Formats: sequence, C-alpha cells, structure tokens
Amino acid sequence: GGIVKEIVRYTPSDPNLGTRIAAMSADTNAVFIPASENDARAIGNYLDQNNMSASRVKRLGTGLWDNPQIAKISTLQGGLFANPSPQKYAFFKNKYKDAYGTEPARIASLAFDATALAATLIQNSAGQRNPQPFARKYITDRNGYAGADGVFRFAPSGIVQRKLSILELRNGSIIEVIPASKQF
Repeated sequence: GGIVKEIVRYTPSDPNLGTRIAAMSADTNAVFIPASENDARAIGNYLDQNNMSASRVKRLGTGLWDNPQIAKISTLQGGLFANPSPQKYAFFKNKYKDAYGTEPARIASLAFDATALAATLIQNSAGQRNPQPFARKYITDRNGYAGADGVFRFAPSGIVQRKLSILELRNGSIIEVIPASKQF
C-alpha cells in the first residue's frame, strides 16, 4: 500500500550520495536500501545526519542484510528485510555440518532444494505409465515443495516463489519478527 515518491540511484563510490540523500523529500517515512555493509552504513549515516533517524524513517533492506556486521550498524536498528527463515537454514546447516564436517556455503541450500525437488518428482512418478516427472504441470505444482530454506514453488512463468520471514535488526542482532508461512 506504499507509494514510491522518489528513487535515488547511486554507485558505491558516489561522492554526492550525502547531498542526494539530503535533497530527499521531508515527508519520507521509509527508505529501501538494497545495499551491503559499507553502503548500508553510509546511507544510514547520511539519513541520520539529515534528520531522518531510524525512529522517524523506517529502513528496509534485502537478504544482503542477513549479516551479523550489518546487524550492528546503529543507524539501521529497527530496519526490516525479508529472508528465508533463520531456523530452517540453521537446521540445514547443522545437518550439513554433521554429514560433511564443515559449514555449507550459503548457496548450498539451493543445490539441496534442486536435488530434493528432482528426487520428489521422480518418486511421485514411480509406477506411472509413461512417467514424465519433469513435465511443467508437476514442476509448477501450486502447493509447492518443502526446502532447506522453507517452502517454494515455481510459477507457470518459471519464476521461483518463496515464503519468506520478516527479520528486524535489533540491538545488534537479527530477530525474526514474522515467521514465514509453511504453505502456499
């Protein structure tokens, strides 16, 4: 239900970023900051310096904020972002570590989901005459599939859809404030 009033594009080395943030509309109530640690810190600082404190202007981020260093940035406290459930990933990470003796790369959960999806599709087609487990109608099952990061499904367009949790940067930590739905 929000209205995008203004888009301020920048590059990481933009020497005019502070000036551009200072010129933002005075009635701004939220700022989307799709940036990693250094840029998010700079933007948060510029917002604070221009009377747009975190208590007045909500900070919104992306999965890039799933980083303990970003969680400690004082000017981003109270900021929200959507990401897979931390509990689901922690379970996957522990199982992976038990099996392989090392922590997985963050992208490993996607490889796990792809493999599990293929196995599920093949298993579901067992015993069928002329099985076609990878037919579009099966892959795009509207009920979706359970994955390492929670439930996901493929839209008819092929775009993946996930149920994500809403996380908040609070007191230097990342807190799940709205858990991801477990079904579509």
